[in-house]
Amino acid sequence: MAKPRTAPHDGSLRAHFYSDSITPQQVVADAQHLPEPDETHVVGNATVSLYLAKGLHDPKWRHDALETMTRHARQSYRRYGDVALVDDYDDKAMVVLARATYVVAPEAPGMLAEEWLCARFIPYDGLPEGTSDFDNCVCKEAPLASVVQSAIFGDDKKQMSRVASVSRVCSIRPYTISNVSSDWLDCPKLRYASSSFALINRYGLMRQAMTEETPWTYLTAQFRPEAVGGSFVVRAESGEFFPTFTPAAERLNLASPRDIRVNRDAEAYQYPTYFLDTRGLLATLARMLEEGALSEETMRHHLGIDTSFDEYAQTGLKEIERLRRLGELLTVEGDLHAAAITADELRARIDHEVGDGSSLFIMDIGHWLESVNVALEASERAAKPRTSAPTLLNASEAHRYRRVVYDEAGNATLREDDGTRHIIPASQQYDVTQATIFGLNERLTMSAISPKADNEATLRERFNDEWLRYAEAMMRSDGAGLDYGVYAYYPDANELVHYCPRYWHRVVSVASNSKLIADPKGELSWREIRGVFEETVVAVAGGSVGSNILHSVVMDLRPNDVKIADKSVFKMENINRVRLGYKDIVRNNELRRNPMDLMLRNKAQVAASQLYAIDPYVNVHVYDGGITEATIARFFEGDEDESATTFLVEEIDDPRMKVRLREEARKRGIPVLMMTDVGSCVQLDLMRYDLDPTFPLAYGTSDDYLHDATNAVYDRGGDRDAFFAFVDALIGTDYRQDELNDILNGNSEVPTSTIIPQLGSTAAMAGAIAAETIARIQLGEEYPPRVLINKRTFEVKRYA
Repeated sequence: MAKPRTAPHDGSLRAHFYSDSITPQQVVADAQHLPEPDETHVVGNATVSLYLAKGLHDPKWRHDALETMTRHARQSYRRYGDVALVDDYDDKAMVVLARATYVVAPEAPGMLAEEWLCARFIPYDGLPEGTSDFDNCVCKEAPLASVVQSAIFGDDKKQMSRVASVSRVCSIRPYTISNVSSDWLDCPKLRYASSSFALINRYGLMRQAMTEETPWTYLTAQFRPEAVGGSFVVRAESGEFFPTFTPAAERLNLASPRDIRVNRDAEAYQYPTYFLDTRGLLATLARMLEEGALSEETMRHHLGIDTSFDEYAQTGLKEIERLRRLGELLTVEGDLHAAAITADELRARIDHEVGDGSSLFIMDIGHWLESVNVALEASERAAKPRTSAPTLLNASEAHRYRRVVYDEAGNATLREDDGTRHIIPASQQYDVTQATIFGLNERLTMSAISPKADNEATLRERFNDEWLRYAEAMMRSDGAGLDYGVYAYYPDANELVHYCPRYWHRVVSVASNSKLIADPKGELSWREIRGVFEETVVAVAGGSVGSNILHSVVMDLRPNDVKIADKSVFKMENINRVRLGYKDIVRNNELRRNPMDLMLRNKAQVAASQLYAIDPYVNVHVYDGGITEATIARFFEGDEDESATTFLVEEIDDPRMKVRLREEARKRGIPVLMMTDVGSCVQLDLMRYDLDPTFPLAYGTSDDYLHDATNAVYDRGGDRDAFFAFVDALIGTDYRQDELNDILNGNSEVPTSTIIPQLGSTAAMAGAIAAETIARIQLGEEYPPRVLINKRTFEVKRYA
């Protein structure tokens, strides 16, 4: 075995460890010498300032105070051992600091706290060659750099300059800021680690792209699982958000994640509690003590402990810095003190039994930045939840209690329950009561053939009474406000809209549908049909084609409650298949605090906004974090504020979650519909778990085969054949028709990297078919489990 390499040391700070090296007072004092930040962001309840501490390929630090703060932050790494605070890679690296300042608690508004996060970006080119990640990992015993180059760039070695790594992500724990004294907060965890990490990445990568001739296209990172699954996760009511870390084995299309391992000839034994599985390492050492290969004297001598190894290990797991001297034991050369084995034999045993503690990730920078922006958006929602739902006020009561007051110019002032006031100019006020009342008067049939609205009166007779109430309110109005109906205040647009009462707004939206959708036997009245539809709760997972379906469902059924789930944001490329205006894609510039702020809107939130603009009375339950293990039960079962799902529409891209949703729906006896728009074809897949709890997860495919195909997509990440094998298992192969078949076979020009291109007209058709299918199933109609419709040839194939 090769001798473990010892990292270069910074002699002046060698003996200073995280637990006792700096004080809050020292940090506060050093921070007073900082220059102005390069960027400032407001994220939730914190102000996050970004500092470029050192530029790329520049050995000099931009400011002495920035170097000092970087050294302070990097001492957090010394919980793993005597890590050098500055090493050779810093000569060419970009180093970015994030400083988050916030109020400690609402009940103590005068007490401020600060915390710091620091990270560096190491370019592959420049000296020393490569990045720390390529030193610290191997792929099937081969140098990792050569595998990355071959798998991603082929024979072009120059393209490796497009690779960088993010490393040395470290922190200064939260401390209070006070003119009298400062102290560490009781909770050592950073409150804004996820936001700060996201901002550092966006700032660093955007700066490199704007200032360097060769932009990076891939970013590597080596992290322990508690960072990926903990520190960088934003947890909000609607789900969990985090940057999309792509396992290196998946990106390189390797057969197994275990093909990439920590390089045991590098720093793994120097800093074992970072690079190795700490629990596994301690368990192996304990077994060797029991077997007599090691002794308690061995441990006392090499680890400098005055207690039993078992007590040392138990305490160390709670306070990881206590285990930092394990590196001294594992890097001994030759004989071990009072042991029956040599140091080489100890390391060989550990190599065989102890797994890695950190994992390597390789991210496409475009996808990485998109997920970073989504995480930032989630940080804002977690601190200040936003909803697209308008505030509804009874107009008469709003006038009586001066909740809505008009001035002489017609501007309205609206007062919320908490006293907040909004001034809405006349140019942002709308009255749709006339459009509703006059439309109903024109369209409703005469009493003789009008459907019964209740046991005695017809719909027309009830409306005639409403017409009189409206006319009387018009006569009483002084022009400043009509004591009739409901105000809906839309906070995002600062708009005030006057609607008719809920019943008549709902009637005007469905009256023209007549009884075009009726039960198969024709026995239900118009009112009974509307009652079935109103109680139907359609939950849509997926906000692109899913939004088309949701709009059609609301138009045809007008249910009381719907659900929409999607964690992605809209971009301009979505306009080929979703009805979007510029306001649906981006937020207005008044909300922009920084040129790099993400202004793209979440798909689920946009769908809700669009529906509320049509019908303020519909309840849209938004899952803008998508469906996760934390939210999947509520998505199906609801809670005290949310109705249970009665019909699931599954339109998401994630193969595992597609299968997971079907499993949960089958368990609960909920029917599932999936529309697939492929070229000029629309395919409907229907799983009637409400009728048959044994129906498979996909028509014509066994559950085991579908699970195997799903797992292969992830085991062979990026493999096109594995992806289409999953698609074929899920929906069959008949979708491969016409021009789409030429594209999939590589016989056609393809201007974008979209795996399956889409047509807007096909997506619209999918929405229409889905809505009517759901409506008729709710009324008792039965359909085959799969139907394929080709709108180019007008051919229809029904599957038994």
